[in-house]
Amino acid sequence: MIAMNSSKRYYFMDLLRILSFLIIIGYHFFKDLHLRFSAAVPDPDDLLQFCGIHLVMISVSLFFMISGAGLTLQMNRKSGAEGRISVWKDYYAGRFFQIMIPFYVSWLLYAVWKLKETHGAVFAGIPLWRLAFTVCGIDEYVNMTGFRTFTLGIGEWFLGALILIYLIFPLLYTCLRRWELPAVLVSAAYYILLILNYHSSVPWHLNVFVKIFEFIFGMVIAMHLETLRKHPAFCLLILAPLLPLPAPFLNTLVCAGIFMLALMSEPLLNRSEALGKALRFIGGYTFYIYLIHHAVIYTFNDRLFWHLVDTRLGMILPLFLIELAAMLVLAVCIRRVCDLIRRFLQQIIK
Repeated sequence: MIAMNSSKRYYFMDLLRILSFLIIIGYHFFKDLHLRFSAAVPDPDDLLQFCGIHLVMISVSLFFMISGAGLTLQMNRKSGAEGRISVWKDYYAGRFFQIMIPFYVSWLLYAVWKLKETHGAVFAGIPLWRLAFTVCGIDEYVNMTGFRTFTLGIGEWFLGALILIYLIFPLLYTCLRRWELPAVLVSAAYYILLILNYHSSVPWHLNVFVKIFEFIFGMVIAMHLETLRKHPAFCLLILAPLLPLPAPFLNTLVCAGIFMLALMSEPLLNRSEALGKALRFIGGYTFYIYLIHHAVIYTFNDRLFWHLVDTRLGMILPLFLIELAAMLVLAVCIRRVCDLIRRFLQQIIK
């Protein structure tokens, strides 16, 4: 039995999504400046780590949890208890329209720009068949393993990991709906054994096999949101760094604590209709902004940084705000193009 109101829309998840993306984008902005001009800009890694965990790792993990929770709530509204096959067909079609089309549009736009800037050298020496990884949306994730692809950093490794998890979401959802306790126990055992015996060359915080547990964790929380709201003590999980545990466990527990703190704020967010609409509006563009944020950061930092009078934080922040504004404008434009493509494709399919 799922103890939750599956028809309710939760603003706290939009708030978490926005804050997570702001932290990630801010980190990439300052990290890029540090790599280019290390003498002028401090390394953000020195400022964002505590007790063996990194604030950006927490933000990324939070988004996987939010994705699992959001999809679970959405699927409960659509499928009821049966999980009908027709619903899953709609699910895969929806993921394609909402994820892949924005990725293709963003990748093509940036590819045209990079080809112009590098006079065609950006993809030199890469066999054409490896474009298949881009078609699947996993080019940067595969590139991260050392196998060169046509990646442009659009969506980075994160998108590839998310797509792989989305592919098996119907299986995960069905298992949790029908055999929740055994599925949770198996997932927890899998995660513990994986971390305690982790030897991959891919860092744990970038590994899809680690992220899948965070996604499942979000799914489980979504299935009991209304029940969990009655137990604010779970917010104390944010104090997990005080425990002598491996960093991945601390990361997951802190994320759960932050998630619960945000959940407790839901009544406050619901009191203001204007705030709720603003969160929903901005939250609707976060994915588009994430897709193109690297392209904007690299381009603007390269061309504008040296025009600053000095490099104090008070001078760098306006540049960051300019780039955020550019990301939002581009995101709005890309979303409108994607909406046109979606409508065109949906008319053909019908």
